[in-house]
Amino acid sequence: MEIEPKIKGVSCVLVGSLNPAIFKPDWLGQTGLFRKADLKTIEFEVSEEKSAFFHPEMCAFSFSNIDVGIQLNRFAAQTNDETQFETLRDFVAGIFSILEHTPINSMGINIGGQFDLENKNTWDSLGHLLAPKEPWQDIFEGPLGLKSLTIQGENPYCERGYIRTTVQPSDPKTIEYGVHIETNNHFELTEKNNSLKAVKILNTQWKTIVEESFQRNGKIAGKSK
Repeated sequence: MEIEPKIKGVSCVLVGSLNPAIFKPDWLGQTGLFRKADLKTIEFEVSEEKSAFFHPEMCAFSFSNIDVGIQLNRFAAQTNDETQFETLRDFVAGIFSILEHTPINSMGINIGGQFDLENKNTWDSLGHLLAPKEPWQDIFEGPLGLKSLTIQGENPYCERGYIRTTVQPSDPKTIEYGVHIETNNHFELTEKNNSLKAVKILNTQWKTIVEESFQRNGKIAGKSK
C-alpha cells in the first residue's frame, strides 16, 4: 500500500569548488533565469524567518518559495512548494549550464515527505516493522523507539552512486503521529565537464527520479497500514 505525504519537499545539492562571490543580484539578473519580480524578491526578501545575504565565502537568498544557499564547496536549493519543483530544477540546471567549467564532484537529488500515520498504533507498527525491538530488549531498559533508520541501495539512474533512504519521526508539532521519510539519490560525477553531466541528469531524469522517489517513500509509509 502506498500513501501520500501531507508535506512534500525536494532539494538539489551539488558538491565541488564554487565561487559564492559571483552570486549577487546583478549577476543573477544577467543570467536570464529570473523574472523582474523574482529579482526584486531576491534583493529585498528580508524578514524574521528569511534573509538574503551575499558574502565572498557564502550567500543565501530566496525566490518563488525556493531557498538557495552557496558555500565554497556546496550549492543547495530547496523547496516545500510542490508547484515550484520544476522551477527549482530549471534554476539549478540553468545556473550550471552557465557555470559549465565549475568542478562538481557529486550531486544529490533529495526527495522528502511528512506522512500522517493518524494514530499511535499505526505509528508504532511501522517502527516495529522497520526496526524490531526484540534484539535490543536485553541491552536497554524501558520502552524502545525508532529515532532514525537509514538504508542504502544501488542507484539505478547512474553507474556510480547510491540511493539512501532515511526514516525518522516527524516533529510532533508538525504531525503528532507523523513520519519523515527522505530519499537521497546520490550521483558521483567523475567525468570531464561534470557540471554539464549534472545538468544532463537534471534535464533528462529529474521527473522520473522525483516520481519514483515519492512512490518509494509512500510505500515505506504505507507498510504501517
